[in-house]
Amino acid sequence: MPDLVMLQVTDGALNKNDISKFLDMFRPLTPSPDLQAYRGRCMIAFPMYDNDPREVWQIPEARRYVQRLDAEIPYLLYFVVHDNRAWQVMFWLACLLQLKTGSGGIEYNPEDAVALMVSRLATIRTFCRRIGDDYAMVSTSILKGLPEELATMARAEMGVAQDAS
Repeated sequence: MPDLVMLQVTDGALNKNDISKFLDMFRPLTPSPDLQAYRGRCMIAFPMYDNDPREVWQIPEARRYVQRLDAEIPYLLYFVVHDNRAWQVMFWLACLLQLKTGSGGIEYNPEDAVALMVSRLATIRTFCRRIGDDYAMVSTSILKGLPEELATMARAEMGVAQDAS
């Protein structure tokens, strides 16, 4: 399996808000440790917007698609690339939060972002138990996908010590 798994949303799937491809891949009837192979390795892409001047999180159709994914697979952050250079975790949050576009980029309420992240991490904790993965390692990895200020706030909210790395 390649290091990065690129999951491209097609025009048809986007227009129909069809997430069946993701459901088939990430919501199996029987949870399996095999799912661990995909942890932090998936990148969700919307190639139809490659030439659009807006950021994908600013596009209503893409936001609705991610919101549906999150509603059906609330532990999907387990699978997306956690490296903060890829911005997949922040992209996910940007699609779920109430946002304003300002001169500095994304404007959001940090407390809302932390509350959402803590909620998703609680769901991921349960998912990790189901598939036999190490939640502490997973949550640390996911938090690295956030800007440091948000990660610190989320750790404080969860009562987790600062990662030394």
